Amino acid sequence: MKSNISLIFFLFLGLSLTAQTTTETISIDGLDRTYEFHIPASYDGSSSVPLVLGLHGLGDTAMGFMNGTQFNVLANANNFIVAYPQGELSAIPALGAGWNNGTPLPGFPDDVKFITMLIDHISTNYNINPDRVYIYGFSMGSIMSHRLGCEISDKLAAIATVAGPMANTIITDCAPGRPLPVMHIHGTDDTTVDIDGSATFGLTSAQATIDFWVANNNCDEAPVESSLPDSASDGLTTDVDLYINCDETKEVLFYTVNGASHTGVWMAAPSNDWTTVFEIWDFFERHQRTTTSSVFLPENELSISVSPNPTEDVLNLRQLSAGGIVSLFDMQGRKVIESAVSGTSFDMDLSVYSNGTYFVRFTDAEGRTGMQKVVKK
Repeated sequence: MKSNISLIFFLFLGLSLTAQTTTETISIDGLDRTYEFHIPASYDGSSSVPLVLGLHGLGDTAMGFMNGTQFNVLANANNFIVAYPQGELSAIPALGAGWNNGTPLPGFPDDVKFITMLIDHISTNYNINPDRVYIYGFSMGSIMSHRLGCEISDKLAAIATVAGPMANTIITDCAPGRPLPVMHIHGTDDTTVDIDGSATFGLTSAQATIDFWVANNNCDEAPVESSLPDSASDGLTTDVDLYINCDETKEVLFYTVNGASHTGVWMAAPSNDWTTVFEIWDFFERHQRTTTSSVFLPENELSISVSPNPTEDVLNLRQLSAGGIVSLFDMQGRKVIESAVSGTSFDMDLSVYSNGTYFVRFTDAEGRTGMQKVVKK
């Protein structure tokens, strides 16, 4: 599960010279824990922003993971804060730094407490939107992300996991208490963390992990199956299983990258068909934490009306707060339309798009959102 990944891809967005990246320290149970911390230049504290945490794999470092995944570029472009916690050495130092994620590696400290206190620490010192806290992780960091989804779901809006399913010891007792959006990406040729699980590392399979989250979110058991366009000559193809009709629209998304190795799932266009970090952020953008019963709309979420649904051409959106953004996402989570609106209704022309299922989202000027599933026929 070693993850010394070096993702190199060219972006037209450069890192701002005034953005801040620092190494910070907090004390947990008498142990100093460090993390890399990135604040975009656009952050001024006047409005709340999302917080993203990135968890490295076994043997990697927070700085290596930060530099490898390049999530700071997305933070600069989209005005959110990123923290990269540093794992600790286990009782087997030769393995390098990792996480107390439920796998049978001894001696790690209480990392659930570390991540919980880190979220609280950053939220105390910066204007963080508590409904938009996300975690993504790779390999052992991915396994840890699943554990955090189980144990601190009340603090999280969504998790995205790459090449690391749930530990057997965690899935047995996992009880999040609420629906949680989950995205998982795994390569079929991963010989480090097998997609079908690992007895050595005490891991369940990627599909069993997905099945757990589907059941937790009360989604349809059968996914909507599709494939991403195969445009690059990289020998890889990607199948996508999207589980919908979940409680509180909390989707589950499973990317199977056919032919990809353990680190090969860190895709980067144009060398690959798509870019992993872009897909993760698009997934995060669609979700915010909600606190709700099945009867009432979640706090800080809007009710919007769409008609006709299904539609053959024009979709009319009503009950919109004056001033906001309307977005349309396809089944792969790709944003296909985004438009600013100023009134309380908006006509969206779908006539040029393929038939199928989409998600329309409205975000008002205060950051509240409403989402509906729509069908184009």
